[in-house]
Amino acid sequence: MYDDSGVRSTNLLKTSSTTNQEQFWTTTTFKMHIRPMLAEDIPACATVFSAAFEADELWNWLAPDHQQHPLSWREQSIRQQRVNFYHPHAWSIVCVADTDDAFAPAGEIVGCLRWLRHTAREDAAAAADLWERPMTAWERLEGWLAWAEMQWDTTSRVNRSVLWDRSDTFRKSIAKSTTFDPLAKTTHWHLSNLAVVPQYQRRGIATALVQWGLDHAASETADRKREGKVPVPVTLVASIAGLPLYARLGFKVVGWEDDSFLDFSTDGGASMVWDSSGYWLKDVAHEPPMKRGVVDAVFPTSAKKELSDLQT
Repeated sequence: MYDDSGVRSTNLLKTSSTTNQEQFWTTTTFKMHIRPMLAEDIPACATVFSAAFEADELWNWLAPDHQQHPLSWREQSIRQQRVNFYHPHAWSIVCVADTDDAFAPAGEIVGCLRWLRHTAREDAAAAADLWERPMTAWERLEGWLAWAEMQWDTTSRVNRSVLWDRSDTFRKSIAKSTTFDPLAKTTHWHLSNLAVVPQYQRRGIATALVQWGLDHAASETADRKREGKVPVPVTLVASIAGLPLYARLGFKVVGWEDDSFLDFSTDGGASMVWDSSGYWLKDVAHEPPMKRGVVDAVFPTSAKKELSDLQT
């Protein structure tokens, strides 16, 4: 799913890190911290995603009747968050406000991000302890039940907030994408879903959430370099709104996902790779990587210069 944070960085400062999993950040307007998502956060994250994507073009194409069926939409959102949370190779993280203001009290979740970690077969044994979230038998059962409920939803199509024919079309279009195929058998991180409460956008929350994953990928790359292994890249598919954010964080456009399967006109989304070593970019980049008109419309002059080697 395309992410749509609409966030611009604002003098972000990482003030401390109590563990490798929790990070504290300060902006010019408030303090926050990033931590792993907990099971009790599932309803709150469903609320964050629903609010963040309320006006999103793609989401409204997939679920144009969600406002007419709010209970069905809420059930669908929570069910999706349950599937995401209990995925054995997913790391869901949240941003929690530490400062009271007019929009949310301290302690409220204001942003969520789901990372997927794809582990190469030769790295599986070594990575299991570090990157496979330890799960109890009960949690594994919860994950299976969440997956079964989602499959029932897809098969029975009783949820009236979603147009399931469109959902099928969208899933098939994702399956056809080949941009990241060169990375399919290598260890890498993929940014799956990012959402920030609209009132908290443009405060650096999305930057902090994304940086969490980049820090882990960079640390893992450094360890692998000492072992003589290839680096760990990060992939994502960005919406038009998210492009400038990811460009500033060092992601490069390597392809363009076409939305021609939709029954309305959009600019599609950008396939992007973060690869601090440059090792993988030569294997992943496609020609032409993106539409020049979209670049001119979206990127400021500085960003265009940074991406000039990948533009047509």
